[in-house]
Amino acid sequence: MDFSSLVAARVSEERKRLKLSQDEAGQACGVSREMWGRYERGKAIMGTEVLQMFGEAGADVSYVVTGVRRGQEHATPAAQLLRMKVLSSVLADELHKRNSSLPEVIFHELLDALWEEWRDDETADKGELVKRIGRFLK
Repeated sequence: MDFSSLVAARVSEERKRLKLSQDEAGQACGVSREMWGRYERGKAIMGTEVLQMFGEAGADVSYVVTGVRRGQEHATPAAQLLRMKVLSSVLADELHKRNSSLPEVIFHELLDALWEEWRDDETADKGELVKRIGRFLK
């Protein structure tokens, strides 16, 4: 599927989630039912003003455009990879500061254990992560 088709499918999905007819969605966004149908068939792309009004009507505009639900950004593969890189870098830094060297297998076991605890925590900052690492290293 190309981008236009994906967006069209998500526009339709969001409209249905909001329990709106095409006519109601069009009215809420200042376009006709016919134009709304074109959006959902991928025959036209919403402009920013229509997209903004759709968001004001309750649509998850982030989801429409990216396919990632608002509040779930941390769960995308790219975000997870970045979080794993941050975790491994902070762990290596903490080990270096403590003049600790671990066999590679132990480092990876520790990394796995920390990852299980940290990967879905949207609020964790570096300071909190350092505290968690400290608890694991004791």
